[in-house]
Amino acid sequence: MVAHGVTFRFTNGIDIDHETGTVYLTDSSTRFQRREFILATSQAGDKTGRLMRYDPATGELRVLLDELSFPNGVALSRDGNFLLVVETIPCRVLQFWLCTPRASQTTSRGAEGVGGASGWRCTPRGASSCSGLPSSRPSSSAPRRSLG
Repeated sequence: MVAHGVTFRFTNGIDIDHETGTVYLTDSSTRFQRREFILATSQAGDKTGRLMRYDPATGELRVLLDELSFPNGVALSRDGNFLLVVETIPCRVLQFWLCTPRASQTTSRGAEGVGGASGWRCTPRGASSCSGLPSSRPSSSAPRRSLG
């Protein structure tokens, strides 16, 4: 598949809105493929990752965020108002708002310092958890550009 003229190379995290059928997914890198995982995660300067939305009803594939540093896990909130996206390289979780007056805004959310952050899940009751290893690397909460 192609999104905004760029072919998928490292499709990774996925979550589905069970009410609408909308699929949210991450492409961890547009430079490296899955078999080049070590290169992709060791290239701190590789900010080619993307968060995307696919609407199966219309066939539309849209990039919501780009310039991400190895986005990995993605989870839709219980109420469908936002997505949580794990960026593995900077060890942080981004909250991308889908609905409400904050739509298309992104904020950093509470998991800075989770080294090698990989997955993120929201439970049916609304709690969330992130998997990863402790890290001593400094984190950054620089704003991200939304393409939403």
